[in-house]
Amino acid sequence: MAQESTAVPPKAKLNGSWTILQDDYELRKNSRLMQRQFFLSSPVSDTGPLDGSGNGDCSNSQTPTSPSALEFSTDAKTVLLVITCLYCMMTFAHFTHRCIRLIFKCSSRYGPIGWQRKWRLLEFTNANFAICASIFEIVLVIGMAPEDPLLRICTLPSAIICYYLGILFLLTSTLTHFRVPLPFEMSSTPKGSPFRPALLAIIEDSAAIEARGELAARLSVIRRYESSALFRRMIERLNWVWGVGFMGIAIITTILIFSLEEQVAFGVGWGLPYIWTAIFVLMTIIFVKASLKEERRVWRANLGITT
Repeated sequence: MAQESTAVPPKAKLNGSWTILQDDYELRKNSRLMQRQFFLSSPVSDTGPLDGSGNGDCSNSQTPTSPSALEFSTDAKTVLLVITCLYCMMTFAHFTHRCIRLIFKCSSRYGPIGWQRKWRLLEFTNANFAICASIFEIVLVIGMAPEDPLLRICTLPSAIICYYLGILFLLTSTLTHFRVPLPFEMSSTPKGSPFRPALLAIIEDSAAIEARGELAARLSVIRRYESSALFRRMIERLNWVWGVGFMGIAIITTILIFSLEEQVAFGVGWGLPYIWTAIFVLMTIIFVKASLKEERRVWRANLGITT
């Protein structure tokens, strides 16, 4: 009677190092092959092994089950395919909506002030939207290319986008502080003007297109920024806070992804950045309301309005 193998493949463990990722993949691949061989070579017995009396003991019988590694690989690919399809549909729909308003005849009402129609697709928010979507898809394609998906790599897109946005916000804040001239047009801010925070351009573009404020919204945002010192201070502070926040949550998410078990890391990598963003949005709303209230009070005092 063939003797069943009691060897159990070791579990892969990561200690946070990027160099161990390949070893982790090879270990899971070998584990899958070992389980496949065990599945094919194990005898199927209805009565189980014989006891001392010669009778079959059904309570000790072991029937082979399908390899968990194969099941996990299939489940992981299914989940990732669903996530990718949903994200692609939402991204494509929103990006198409923005492009339509920036390239056709209506672009004269929605596009940045002073831009020719052929360049309006390079609006600041539209360009960075395309870069973030490309990062997302490239990372997922790399992670899903092997037969056994690299689950930790597939969990990284949100963290990498946070790295990119954090660098963008911190870089524009630094250049704004030192009043470095713009080498290009930043939405409605002309070339050669002092750098302005990335958050200002995003607010301007979103007010014009997503909120359908058109050119009037762009003019209002630019004039408000130029005329109100309190508004400028609020935007610059928010730009710094969001930049530091993006970098912080990106670092924390990356550490957790390469420290926790794969299944837990998958949930953390996809959930933590969005939970953090929701919390920061609520905090930003509270801060903006307080800042605008203070700005209104100062303006009324300067105009001599007491009622």
